[in-house]
Amino acid sequence: MNMNSIPHQILKEFDVIKTFEIGGSSAKTLLVEDKRCHRKCILKYSTWGGIGSSGLPWLKAQCKRFRELGSIKNHIIQDSLPTILDEYEGKSLYFYLMEYFPNSYPISFYYYQKRQNVVELKEKIDAVISLLMKLYQIQLISPPSNFAHDVHIKRMIHRTNLLTNTNTIVYNKVLRNRPIFFSKFKFTDLTDLFSEIKKYQVIYINGKKHRNFPTLLPEIDNELILSSIQPNVLPKYYHGDSTLRNYLLFNSGIKIIDIRGTDLPGYVVSKIDIAYELGKIVRTFYLEIIRNNDFYIDLVEKGTKLSFGFIFNKVVSASSFIDVRSVFLKSIKKYQDEHEILKMENNLLVKVLYAEAAHFIADAVNRIESDISGKQTIAYYLLGLQLYDELLRRS
Repeated sequence: MNMNSIPHQILKEFDVIKTFEIGGSSAKTLLVEDKRCHRKCILKYSTWGGIGSSGLPWLKAQCKRFRELGSIKNHIIQDSLPTILDEYEGKSLYFYLMEYFPNSYPISFYYYQKRQNVVELKEKIDAVISLLMKLYQIQLISPPSNFAHDVHIKRMIHRTNLLTNTNTIVYNKVLRNRPIFFSKFKFTDLTDLFSEIKKYQVIYINGKKHRNFPTLLPEIDNELILSSIQPNVLPKYYHGDSTLRNYLLFNSGIKIIDIRGTDLPGYVVSKIDIAYELGKIVRTFYLEIIRNNDFYIDLVEKGTKLSFGFIFNKVVSASSFIDVRSVFLKSIKKYQDEHEILKMENNLLVKVLYAEAAHFIADAVNRIESDISGKQTIAYYLLGLQLYDELLRRS
């Protein structure tokens, strides 16, 4: 634990017990003991705006959303929420304190690292879906006509541009002077690599041709495709970031953490649709394989052909998560039969798969704060291209 990197204001008020791996945001998470009352709690903080506003504004909006959900008079929702204990805002520091649940585990951590039981994991996912339906049914609203374009296309364009733009705070703070190594090639940093990638219309992955994002964009950003994934309704209340890392197994129940806030700035999505949320859930399975570094990636050829080797390692956890992804996708129809709100969305499976691919491409740049090698960022990007190609072939 590098105590020197933790702001003085936090160290003055709290004893730091443990740091947790940060996720896709630019926030950091600590287990602390409050020196004033000797209470253990979770402290989430950030000292800058973050990649795609995923730092200070993200946490402030998240805390605001927790307080808003806390006012909903529904005991099932209340039982799933942590209590927000306090918050602090300074010039370049924001943090909030959240109730600590000892002996709890993020769902995907538990099943990836501790067990590989597909049936049990699917039962927990069913419980998450039921909880989300309770949130959704409080109130539904109509989406704007350009929702699908704004929530997916604008976000992907903005985030991929961060991978090649050297005139941003993101470049200077987290991308600059972090070399990327392959077995035969070296790049100064990710912007150097992605500037190279951007030159190619197609990329070869394991010998198979895939359209690169600039080439793919006209096909996924056209009126016919966007109309097919345009949602019919939006839930007013939602989790918004339903990767299974963001639900805790605690005793016999589930606790919600790391929700999407409200009134987020810039290109950050402040409202989501049902398929966007389900796309976050299905993204979990490949995400865990990548985030646990159970994959191999190498740039094997460049010049006239840009070719990557990219495969998942043959480990039990990775195989199980690939299996449960398949089970989850086959369950979409069953969920629609069981929940009236899901029946409102036509083409739901296509919408979910579109969202999953978009999440990987849009969130690729966010990985660089947690993965200094840059390999997870590259894996996200390549996986997004593969998923879009699979989706377009089946449509």
